[in-house]
Order: sequence, then structure tokens, then C-alpha cells
Amino acid sequence: MRIRLPKLTMQSLLVAMIGLVALIGGVIAASLTTVTITKPLVIEINVQEPTVQATDIQFNFNASSMQYESCSITIEKIGGGLYSAQITVTLVDAANATVASGSVTVSNYSSGSTINVSLSWENGKTVTDVAGGRIVVEQTA
Repeated sequence: MRIRLPKLTMQSLLVAMIGLVALIGGVIAASLTTVTITKPLVIEINVQEPTVQATDIQFNFNASSMQYESCSITIEKIGGGLYSAQITVTLVDAANATVASGSVTVSNYSSGSTINVSLSWENGKTVTDVAGGRIVVEQTA
């Protein structure tokens, strides 16, 4: 038994090809019309001058260990009143590596108060290794 299929004419073949191309084109066009973007995170940074200043700084030297045990800092609040702050002292060597550091947080201190920051030293380091440093007074209130 033989099954006969109808003969395809050139016209019907052309219509089928155009339909297939339109279908594929529609799928491609649909996929190209969907675009996803991610919003960037934007953070505004405003700089405000501090209302505190250091009026006296003294390093307390221990001759037997050849190290500064602490740093005493007198803080004045401009305009007077109370202040709160994070105070960090860092001493570095010639390669800018930390040799000693300390930090203290103070709350509701009166203007003119002296704050003592104890220093911790890297093993084997002494004042002879110190080439510089930094004291940061980060006012928190």
C-alpha cells in the first residue's frame, strides 16, 4: 500500500518559508526587546569640619622598655560644651608599617579634658623604629 502526499507547489513552499522566517524573526525580536539593567548604588558624601581640636599632645616614655606607654591628648570643643569621639594613635616605621597603636572611645567629655590612649607595640619594636605616625580624632557627637 502506498501513501501519496500532495505535491508541494513552489508557491506553497514560498509561503511556508516566509511563515517560518516571520516566526523566527518574531522570537528573536521578542527576546531583543527585554533588557535588564541594574541601578547603581549612589552614596552622597558631605564633609563637615570638626568642632574639636587637640591643644596638647604628650607621649609618655618608659625608659626601661624604650617604648611610649601612652599618649595624652587634650581636646577642646570649639564653642565649649560636651563632645564624644573615637581617638586613634598610630606610630609607623620608615616602611610605613605600624609599630605601635592604640584607640579609645570617649562619650560626653567636657571641653579641655585630657584623654589617655594606651599604646600596644608590635613584638620587638621600640622608639628607635618609629619614623612617624598619626593621631585621628573622629568626632561622633
